[in-house]
Parts: sequence; structure tokens; C-alpha cells
Amino acid sequence: MKASITMAAVAALLLPWTAQALDNGDFSDLDQRGIGDIDYATDGGIGFLPSWTLLTPTGGLIRTGAGFGAQGDSAFGFNTLDDGFGSNKLEQCLPIDPDQSLSLRYAVRTSVSSSDVRSRLNPNFYPDMVACEENLQADANSNRLSFARSNEDIDLQLSIDANTWVDTTPVVFAASDLPEEARVLRISLRARDRSGQNAGVFFDNVRATQGESQANLIRNGSFEHLDVVDGDFLNAGSGWYVERDAGLRAAAGAVSFAQSGNNVFYFESLTGNFGASRLDQCVPVTGDDTLRPSVRAMSLTPDDDLNLRVNLAFFTDNACTDAADSALNLEQDFSVNGDSGQWLTFTTNDSREAAALAGIGSARLSLRARDRSSPEGNVPGPFARTLYLDDVNLVATVPAPTFNPPSQEFSSAQLVITLNGPEGSTLFYTLDGSNPDQTSLSLLPGDTITLTDTTEVRAIAVLDDAESAVRSATYTRVEAPFVPPTGPLNRSTGSIGFVFGLFGMVLLFRRKKH
Repeated sequence: MKASITMAAVAALLLPWTAQALDNGDFSDLDQRGIGDIDYATDGGIGFLPSWTLLTPTGGLIRTGAGFGAQGDSAFGFNTLDDGFGSNKLEQCLPIDPDQSLSLRYAVRTSVSSSDVRSRLNPNFYPDMVACEENLQADANSNRLSFARSNEDIDLQLSIDANTWVDTTPVVFAASDLPEEARVLRISLRARDRSGQNAGVFFDNVRATQGESQANLIRNGSFEHLDVVDGDFLNAGSGWYVERDAGLRAAAGAVSFAQSGNNVFYFESLTGNFGASRLDQCVPVTGDDTLRPSVRAMSLTPDDDLNLRVNLAFFTDNACTDAADSALNLEQDFSVNGDSGQWLTFTTNDSREAAALAGIGSARLSLRARDRSSPEGNVPGPFARTLYLDDVNLVATVPAPTFNPPSQEFSSAQLVITLNGPEGSTLFYTLDGSNPDQTSLSLLPGDTITLTDTTEVRAIAVLDDAESAVRSATYTRVEAPFVPPTGPLNRSTGSIGFVFGLFGMVLLFRRKKH
């Protein structure tokens, strides 16, 4: 069992690391998943892997090997397949826009080629994230919506080449298929084996896209997010490290909604105490800058009692071991209580001027989280809320602008981008790849620009004559993807050959052999 890491241990192991400034504030540098299998057990049939809920009595695994996945090196598989779909389910709740079409697809491989080995895609719809997560994490369905095409069973016979990845044909819901109240999708991937040959089935490259956007709404659809436990560093044994109570979950990886770069860090389970969930970094203090921490935070299930604490403690040595006068320390608590999926920027009210830090050699920046949303007030509620972090800064700065949607491909005639920034700021931007300044094109936070071709957008925010760092996003124009006829591949347990004959879908699969 890995013991909780101490500051003294960090200093002893990592003296070169303490000579760096705040490192990896956008989580762009992360360790990769190690080669091999990581098993995810279930308790009472319910378990978790990064971003996913696992509903099976026998658990599952993420297998990582060079080139093993359909996209990348990792893929998910159930440990043991039953003869029914209800015994093995991998699920996730994700926000959707009912005014746009919805396309779902995944890659699958099997160790046994047989029509008796099958995978299933099952979509359920909910009015909000809380209703979905409450059902999902209890393996229930009482909150789901009921309408035509909801809760379809879209089955696929895996009479395909063994140990070969295939991409399924997209399952498409037109905007007209979705009622206005369908704001959240609960996607479920399932498998069964009636072949008697102990088949193994793996999933990868799970995708959900809407409208003309190619941005993937699925979190960790390639199963490459990094599991992070107590004492782990996020990258190469330096920079950010995690202190967590045993059994609590945290992860980091690429998502389409990242605010700075491509990656985020997230706490997936919390207690009612800040000390149980910490992300820390020890940084040198040079005496040249005013220090005022800031961080962006978001939850898909926000709440007044979902809290983030920003703590900056000072030390006289360069390794965060000899505490300075505690009166210098900064600490402020925030409620992550915006709208579902809304990124909030939290900056401490107080700062520490360089002149006040004479004799200070280092500081520990600590981001801590808790959840007191349950009626009891000191334990999590009926489901685990996830808290996402991104774009952490230590030196007092103007937060850089953000783009909605973030970098992505698009195939529509035009794409509308919303630029956001600090309240009261002016945003200056360019469309030719050059860095903007205060003579560039300008707009206000919340304004939009329209793109018709591949474009790199760069922007800065200016507030009280202070400039932010440059933030960029690239939007790539691509040919419109082929969209097959809507409707399920197969709503029953019968043969998928009927669908092949009906639509002549000889190219249902794009094979990728290893």
C-alpha cells in the first residue's frame, strides 16, 4: 500500500524540481498509462474507471500495449462475459443539445469471431445531469425520459475477424428525434457471449458528436486518462502531486472542453473534508513577483456545497519544509455553483507583494476540494460529484480568453465561435496566426466571430491596462462526414444481416488490423 507522501519526502527526492516555477498549470504534461492491465473491481456490482461507471459483478480492465487500441494504446474490456447484456455495462452521462443532431459510434474487437458474441449500444436520455448521475451511480433508470427512439437496443453480431478493430456505423438521432427536455445522454456499452468459447470483447474510440462539430462529447473515450492515487505525481516525478484518502478517485487527461491546452485534472470522488483531496505543488519564491493564485474550476453537477479551497503556504527553505510565519499564508474557499459545465475563474482576494516575501524560499500551492451537498452535510450526497480543474496560475495575471467551442474540426459552411474573458475586459484577436496586441481587432467577452475556413484564432484579454497571455485555438475545415440513415442497427437480439441487406452497408466496418 502506498503511504501518503510527506513534504520532507518530496524535498529529499526532488531537489532539482524545487528550482522550477509553477509547472504544468494547464496539465499539458502528463504521464502515460503504463503497459499492462489495470483491473477495476466493483462493489455490489458498481465500480468506476476514469470518467466511466462500471456496472458488472465481475469488474473490468483497461489494457494498455503498444498499438493495442483502435486509437492509441489503451482499450476497455469486461473481465467476464455473461450470456445476457444486463450483466456487463459501461456507462457515462454527458450533456447534449436537443436542438442538434446526435451521432454515436465506437470501435470494438473480439477474441472469438461468432454471431453469438455481441456488443450493444443503449442510449437513455435525462432532463439534467443530477437526474442522470443519481440513476447511473445507483444502476437505476427511474429518472430517464420516455419517447420514440429512447432506450433503443442497438446490437451488433461480432462475426468479424478475431482480434481486429472495427468501427461501427454511426447511430444518428436527428434533432427532430429529441424532445426539448432531453438535455443529457446516458450512453451504455454492453457485451454478451453465448458462444461457449470464453470470448473477450474490447471497446475503444467511443464518440458522441453533435451537429457539424467533430468535438467528442465523451470523456476518456480512448481510455487513456491517467489514474491518480495518493502520492502520485502527474508528470515525470515533479510538479503537481496528489494527496488523497484511500479509495478516493482522481484522474487527468484530454477532454474537448479543456480551457488551456487539451488536458484537465479532476477529482471524481470527494469527502466532506478539504484535507482528503489535495493537488499540491512546491514552487520557488524569487521575490520578483506579486503572488495571487487563480484557477478555473467546473462541475457537470455544481452545487453551493461543492467547494474548492485555494491555499498558498510559505516556507523559508527552497523545498517547502520549514514553515514561515503563517500570517503570510493565503487561503480562500469558493463554491463551484455555476451552471452545469460552466467554467468559473477563482482568484484569491488577497495577494502577497514581492517586498513582503523577504527571506521566503518557497511556497506550496494547494488546491483542495470537498463535497457537503448531502443532507448530512459532511459526506457526499446520493452520487459522487466530479470537480474539474484547469489553467492554474500563481503570479497575479489577467486570465487569458477562452474559446467556445475549443479547437476542433468542422464541416458546416460556417462555425460561430464565442470568445470569453474576465468581466470588464476587452479582448483583442487575430485570425492569421500572428500574436494580437491592443491595435488588433477587438470585442467584448461573450461576443462571437464567424469562421468559414481553416483558421487559427489568437486572443488576449486586457483589463485595467494589464494584458493576459496569448490564448489560441485552431479550427480546421473538413469535408462533411457520411451520415447513414437514422435508426438503430438492430433493436432485437436477431441477426444484423437484415440491416446489411436493407442498407447494403458493405462498408459498415473500417478494419484496422494489428
